[in-house]
Amino acid sequence: MSMTTPVLRLATPADAGPIADVMRASVLELFPKFYDERQTASAAVHVAHVDDTLLADGTYFVHEADGGIVACGGWSRRGRLYTGSGDEDGDDRLLDPQTEAAHIRAMFVRPDWTRRGLGRAILQAGHDAARAEGFRRLDLGATRPGVALYQAFGFREIEPFVVTMPGEKPQLVKCRMRSLGCSPCTGAIRSDADTIPKIIDELIATKQSERQLRVIDHDQDGSMELKKREGYF
Repeated sequence: MSMTTPVLRLATPADAGPIADVMRASVLELFPKFYDERQTASAAVHVAHVDDTLLADGTYFVHEADGGIVACGGWSRRGRLYTGSGDEDGDDRLLDPQTEAAHIRAMFVRPDWTRRGLGRAILQAGHDAARAEGFRRLDLGATRPGVALYQAFGFREIEPFVVTMPGEKPQLVKCRMRSLGCSPCTGAIRSDADTIPKIIDELIATKQSERQLRVIDHDQDGSMELKKREGYF
């Protein structure tokens, strides 16, 4: 473990290669805890991808320590919300600070430098820079590993959405919510059981815990208590 204090600075185009290395290392370490093998492999290619526009715009930050980049992230004054699904109309459009939110973008921390406040420091730097340009609000599109960090910073989930990577097509599959019947509490599993006797047989035969895939297990500390206060139960 290094004792060097990381230095936060603006990224430059010359940092693109080391930034990509940090992104990929972070994805390969964290994503398997939230996504399956295929999704993780796809994210390592399409999500762990440097947006050169952020570097050119001067809105992307890096933490540097021991001569290398150990964390990265930033914000954007442009229309693109996230990298991964290919180009869309309006990606390069400049946002209106008076009526639109600036975007938090591409937050990654090298696995051996997590839990040291680097992500939060970058979020604060992005917040301050966006405010200095007149933006009154921030938004973002988060992958599951980042949700706890963003919620702790003060972001609130509006709605979940599915991002398809290049070459992927959405599919409809039969699933069942296990026992408690709630995705955050149990997670959906692939299942063709459509009667009570079939469900009982499936529960008897399964070797997987009813807690498997619980989204709430990856939420921030005390999230169950927060849900009680919000009237979730």
